[in-house]
Amino acid sequence: LAEDYLGESLDKEEPVSDWGVEQLTQAQIEYAAMDAAVLLPLKEKLDERADSLGLSEVVELENRTVPAVVWMERSGVGFDQDRWGALATEAQERVETHRERLDELMEDHLPEAKDLLGATTRKVNWNSAPQVSQLLKDLGLDAEDTRQETLEALQGEHPLVAALLDHREASKKVSTYGNKWTENVHPVTGRVHADWKQIGASTGRMSCAKPNLQNLPRDPGYRACFRPAEGKVMIKADYEQIELRIAAEMAPDARMKRAFIEGKDLHATTATHLLGKEVEDVTPDERQLAKAVNFGLIYGMGAKALADNARTSFGQELDESEATDIRRRYFEAYPGIRNWQQLQGRKEETRTVLGRRRTLDGDRYYTARLNSPIQGTGADGLKLALAMMWESRDDIDAFPVLAIHDEIVVEAPAEKAREAEEWLARCMREAMEEYLKEVPVMVDVEVKETWA
Repeated sequence: LAEDYLGESLDKEEPVSDWGVEQLTQAQIEYAAMDAAVLLPLKEKLDERADSLGLSEVVELENRTVPAVVWMERSGVGFDQDRWGALATEAQERVETHRERLDELMEDHLPEAKDLLGATTRKVNWNSAPQVSQLLKDLGLDAEDTRQETLEALQGEHPLVAALLDHREASKKVSTYGNKWTENVHPVTGRVHADWKQIGASTGRMSCAKPNLQNLPRDPGYRACFRPAEGKVMIKADYEQIELRIAAEMAPDARMKRAFIEGKDLHATTATHLLGKEVEDVTPDERQLAKAVNFGLIYGMGAKALADNARTSFGQELDESEATDIRRRYFEAYPGIRNWQQLQGRKEETRTVLGRRRTLDGDRYYTARLNSPIQGTGADGLKLALAMMWESRDDIDAFPVLAIHDEIVVEAPAEKAREAEEWLARCMREAMEEYLKEVPVMVDVEVKETWA
C-alpha cells in the first residue's frame, strides 16, 4: 500500500531479522519507525481514494462494526459436546443402515449382480461418483452426473435414488459434523470462538470459518447443541423477508411496496396474481409456490432454474412451460422489478443504498448484478445493527454470539430476557431503517433455551 499510494518502499527483510538481541541495529530502528510513521499519510491517501469512489460512508460503517465483530468473536457461543457426540454416533449408525438398504436394492433390481448360488458378486462404493454413475446407467436412469440436484430430479423414478440421497446426507453429517468438529471448542472457555470475516463475500456479507457457523445443518438436533451458559437464554432475531423488502424499494415497484406498507402477506399476494385467486382462497401449497417464485425471480432466474429451485428448495413441482408462464405473469404483476432488472443487468458497477461498490464486467455476471445491491444492502443493515449494539452495550446485559446473514443471536440472563429482546429488535430495526425509507422493516424475535 505504501508503494502504491505513497511511492515509498518498505524493506520487509528487517521484520524477519533477530529482534531478540539486546541492542537493535540502526536498520531495525529505522524500519520500526518508518513502519509506524507511514500509517498516517497512508490513511490520508486511502481516505482520499475512498472519497473519490464514493465509499467514505462504507469505510466508516466497516470501522464502526470492527469492535462489534471482535466482541462477538471473543464472546463465542456455548456448546454441548456430549449432545454433539451422540448425534455423530447416530449419524454413523444411519450411514450403515442406508448402506445396507442400498446393497439390498441393488441386489433386487440388478439380478445379474448375483452368482448362480445367489451370493452378491457386485460391490459398489456408494461414495464413489464413477461407480454410482455407472450403476444408475445400468438401472436405465438418465443421469448425466451424480450431483445433488441431478439425483433429486430422479428420485421419483427409482427407489434406489431416494436411498442414495439419504445415505449421502448421513455421510455428510458424519464427515463434516462428526466428533472431529468438536476440535473447534476452546479448551478453556468450552465455547466456540469462530473466525468471523467481516467482509467475507463480494456482496459485503460477513462469512465465517474455523468453524463455519453460517453453514450448519438446519436440523434442530444440531442447532440444539448451541446453548447459553447456565441461567441464560438465547434471543434470536431475524429480518422478515428483508431481501424482498429491499428489492421493492430499490426497484422501485409500486405494487410490491404497497403490499409491505399495508402489512399484507407478500407470498399470498403474489399467489393471487399468479393464479387469479382471492387471498383467502390461496392454499398453503400455492403460497409455497409463490414463495419460490418471489425469491427466485428477484434474482433473475430463468424458467428452468425456477422449476428446479421450486422443486429442490420449496417442494413444489413445476415443468418448464409452467415456469415460463409464471415468470410472465409475475413480471406483469410487478413491472417495477422487471424494469429494474433490465437496467441493473447491464451495469458494470453495482451500489448498495449506502454506496457499497462492486464492479462486474462480462455477461456471466447478470445474476450477481441483481443480487449484489440487494444482499449488500442487507449486509450493511446487519453490520450497522451490530455497531449500534456495541455502542449501546453499557445499557444492557447481553452480547452477540451469532450473525447469520439476516439473523443475530444474543445471549442474556434469563431474568433480563425481555429487556435484551427489546434492545436487539430496536437496534436491528433502526439500523435497517437507515437504508429503507419507504418500506417498513419488520424484525421477528424469539427467546429460546438453545439455538434450535
